[in-house]
Amino acid sequence: MGQVMTVRSTLQQGMEFRAESSSEHTITMDASVSDGGDNAGFRPMELLLVGLAGCTGMDVISILRKKRQEVTAYEVRVRSERAETDPKVFYGYHRGAHHHRSPNQRRGSCPRD
Repeated sequence: MGQVMTVRSTLQQGMEFRAESSSEHTITMDASVSDGGDNAGFRPMELLLVGLAGCTGMDVISILRKKRQEVTAYEVRVRSERAETDPKVFYGYHRGAHHHRSPNQRRGSCPRD
């Protein structure tokens, strides 16, 4: 069996929730003012995109480091459109990445987007 991960999400006030993970990190989630919240944190659906961007970035950096590439900066952008009516699912997403290699690396040694 693989690693077990747990998250506990607790109502704070209004629509605000505070989530704590088994790795002892916390994050605040809230709805927009127009949806009854105070705009005090991420929307839960945004966190799905945050996870996608984070996993993508960590995987790519891990691969580049194993190939002994020196990346001086790396950014992942994720964009998605949601349905306007319930259930407000994502229609899909677009991922883009931008990286910078060290000036002392030979040309072409860093993968392109």
